[in-house]
Amino acid sequence: MSSFKKKQMLGEMSQGFDRALTADNAIVAIQIAESVAENYEIDDRILSAEYEETSAVIDAYLLALKVEGRTPKTISHYKYAIKKFFDFCGMPVSRVSVYHIRQYLEDCKTRGNSDITLEDKRCNLAAFFKWLHNEDIIEKNPMKNIGRIKFEKTIKDVYSKADIYKLHNSCDIVRGDRCSEVRNRALLALLEATGCRISEICQLNREDIDFIDREIKVYGKGRKERMVYIDKLTTMLLQEYLNTRTDELPALFIGKRSDRLTPGGVRKLLRMIADKAGVSGVYPHKYRRTLATDLIGHGMPLEEVQKFLGHENINTTMQYVIVNQQAVKNSYNKYR
Repeated sequence: MSSFKKKQMLGEMSQGFDRALTADNAIVAIQIAESVAENYEIDDRILSAEYEETSAVIDAYLLALKVEGRTPKTISHYKYAIKKFFDFCGMPVSRVSVYHIRQYLEDCKTRGNSDITLEDKRCNLAAFFKWLHNEDIIEKNPMKNIGRIKFEKTIKDVYSKADIYKLHNSCDIVRGDRCSEVRNRALLALLEATGCRISEICQLNREDIDFIDREIKVYGKGRKERMVYIDKLTTMLLQEYLNTRTDELPALFIGKRSDRLTPGGVRKLLRMIADKAGVSGVYPHKYRRTLATDLIGHGMPLEEVQKFLGHENINTTMQYVIVNQQAVKNSYNKYR
């Protein structure tokens, strides 16, 4: 019997093992099942048809995500995660059990995946199998008894005012290129003032900016529209940059070849600026966390910060916030 067939039979038997046996007894039962499985043959034609059905089901799920307005990047992430699982377990979707999922997650952990990565894989599979169950494609959801994977939440740092100052004064990375220097200053100011995602920054057009009211129309995840606001300095730097432009391209930020600046291009620019400034740990998303921490530190309600950053869940906003321990101490002394 092939490895593929053996996994299939063990998967079906394990569904009963998990319900009826203890963990230790289940291991013994699986070992016995491996021996018994050698005496059975399974019609490959049946498995082939079921596996083709699995491929069709995955495509249907990805289409559903597209209809719901998920971004191509998000859909690609789900597709990769789901196909990695099925490549590992070698089972048609109708025969997947909790045993296969636990085995897969254990294998990922053995190969060095962190707990936060494992939780991401679990969430992807949970969403997929929940959809299958809701659509009556499968009778039982094998993810039902797979709990969340706990991971250590580390406090990530933010930019200090000294870091911001050094970065702003190191934007002339190409000597003699005044336009690039002005663009870089405007780009850093916009990241600092709005905390926008790098993808949001790169897809901005000139017409999205209202210089009079100092507002910018941003399209976030799922093309959801929201308004962000900029201060006078950022407004001035953006206007100065656009005044140096001689092209008629709609993109707000462009590169050397007069094409729209890409997320990869922004990351490269930041690395070059950081190297010149002597500042370590520089990346676009850090501006987002810095702004969230700063706004809450100055008393902005968490719900308003959530709306400004474009988060659907307020718990996501909390992940960006670093509580200043000195502020906690001062508040404690104030109320005692």
